[in-house]
Amino acid sequence: MTIPNTKWVGGYKVGQGGFGLASAWILVDTNTSKPIDQVVIKDTFEPVWNSTEDKGMYKYIYRQLVQKGLDFGASLGHVSGKAPAKDRFFKEAYMHGVMTTTDPVEEFYTVPLWGYARKKTNMFEYNLWRLYMPLFDCRDLRSLVGVHKDANRRIPEPFLWYTLDCLMKAAILMEKNPRELLEAGNDDVIVVFDMKLENIFLASPDQSKSFPIYPRPYIADLGGACLTAPDDPLNTSNSLPFQYTKQWEAPEMWRPGTPPKGERESGPILPMGALRGSCTNVWQIGRVLQQLMILEEDPMEIGFDSECTPAQMEAMTYESGKSVLYPDSYYSDDLRGFVRECLQFTPEARPTPQNIVSRIKILGPLYYKGMDIFGSDAWMQTKERQNAAKPKTTTPLAPSPAGVQQAREYTRAWSKKAKGRFLKLAEFPDSDLLIQWASDRNGRLWRYTDPDRDIVDRHGNPIDDLEYRYCVNCAKNVDADMHFCPKPVPGFGGGPPRPKFAGGF
Repeated sequence: MTIPNTKWVGGYKVGQGGFGLASAWILVDTNTSKPIDQVVIKDTFEPVWNSTEDKGMYKYIYRQLVQKGLDFGASLGHVSGKAPAKDRFFKEAYMHGVMTTTDPVEEFYTVPLWGYARKKTNMFEYNLWRLYMPLFDCRDLRSLVGVHKDANRRIPEPFLWYTLDCLMKAAILMEKNPRELLEAGNDDVIVVFDMKLENIFLASPDQSKSFPIYPRPYIADLGGACLTAPDDPLNTSNSLPFQYTKQWEAPEMWRPGTPPKGERESGPILPMGALRGSCTNVWQIGRVLQQLMILEEDPMEIGFDSECTPAQMEAMTYESGKSVLYPDSYYSDDLRGFVRECLQFTPEARPTPQNIVSRIKILGPLYYKGMDIFGSDAWMQTKERQNAAKPKTTTPLAPSPAGVQQAREYTRAWSKKAKGRFLKLAEFPDSDLLIQWASDRNGRLWRYTDPDRDIVDRHGNPIDDLEYRYCVNCAKNVDADMHFCPKPVPGFGGGPPRPKFAGGF
C-alpha cells in the first residue's frame, strides 16, 4: 500500500547500544512538508551461533505473528509469512509480537511490534534483525527521574498510582497472552527480567484515555525476556537464558557467581525449588516504583548473600538510595505498602498482579486527586455545564500565562479541538500534580511529531541533520559521523525498504 504524495525521511538517532541502533523515520506529506506518522527502526546484530529456530515453548508463536501481519521478511529468500522454522526466530520480536494486539481499542502496556525482518549484512559473523516499532517521544522513566531530581521536585503521587496500575496490567497480559497460544499451558508466562527505569518508555498523554495529562508507560526491550512455566526444565534448574541488570535483580534471579580473589563465595539464597514467574515481574515493578519515589536513577546493587537472613536481605532492598533528596515517606502509606509487598524477599509471599490491580481500583481513587479524569471529555462537559449555569454577569476566567505554558506540554499531542476546549475553560491543575517535562531533552523528539512543524524544506531536503544514514555498501544503517566504509566512498542513499504497512502503520 502506497500513500500518494508522501515520502519517508530518516534516520534520526533514537538510541544506540553495543549490538545495534535505533533510528526514527518520519512519513512526510510532500504537499505540506508536515509529518503524518513516525516509525522507529531498530537494527540488532545477533551472533550467528544464536539459534534462529523456534522450538520448545516458542514454536507456535510465529503463526500468530503471521496472523497479526508482523512478518516483513523473517527469512532471507522466503516470502513474508512462509519463513522456515529454522530461520525465523528472534526472541525480541517473538516476545513483543505475543504482547501486541491488533484490536485498536484494547489497552496494553508493552511496546507494540509493527513488524520484523531479517536483512542482509556483510558482517558474516552476525545476523541482522530489523524491528519496526512506534516512536515514544516522551523518552523513559529514567529521564523523568533525572529531570525531577534536577528540578528538586517529587514525582506526583497520582502518576505513581497510574504507573503501578499500568505495569501490573502489563504483567497480567504477560500471563494471559502466552496462554492463548496453540498448545500453551495454563501457567505459561513471559518474565521480563530486564525491567528497569530506562526500559519503560513514555508515550505522549492521550486525552481519550484515563489520566489524560500524564505520559503513558510502556514496557520495552523484551529481548532479555523468557517464556516459561513452573514445569519448564530451564526454570526448575535455574538455567533460563535471560538478560538482566544487576541492580534490578530479584532474589529468585540471583545465581552464585565467582567472587573476587580472596573473598568468600555465597551459597544459594533461596530454596532450590524457587521459580521465576509473575512473582519476578511483580518484584521488578516494585523496584521501579521504589526508584520513582526516591528519585534514584541508578540504584545500588542489593548484595544478596546466603549468610544473611531473608529479613536482612529484604531490608537491603530499601537501602539503595541514601543520597536522594526525598525519601519514600513523602508518599501515602497505601502506595508505600504496595511497593513493600512487591519487594518481599520470598517469591510466594508477593501479591499477584491481579490482586494489586483489583486493590488499586478501590484505594487508588483516594489518592488520584481527580487526575484520572482531569482534561477528559467528561470532565470538560461537566465544567462547560457549570459555566453555562452561572449568571450571565459572571466574568469568565482568563487563562493564566503560567497555566497556558504548562498546558502546551501536556496537551501537545491532543487534537486541536480538545486543546481549544481545554484552554477556553482556563482551569489548570495544581503545579504539584504536574510532571516535570524534559523540554530540552524531549524537544528533539517532539520536533518529529509536531504536526505544525516542517520536516523538509521546499526542495524536499530534511531540515534536521540525519545522524543515521543507510549505507548501500554495508547494507545497514550507520552513524554518518563515525562510519568507516570498506569501500572508498560510503554508499549513502535511499534507506531501509519501506514497510508494507501490514502491521498497522
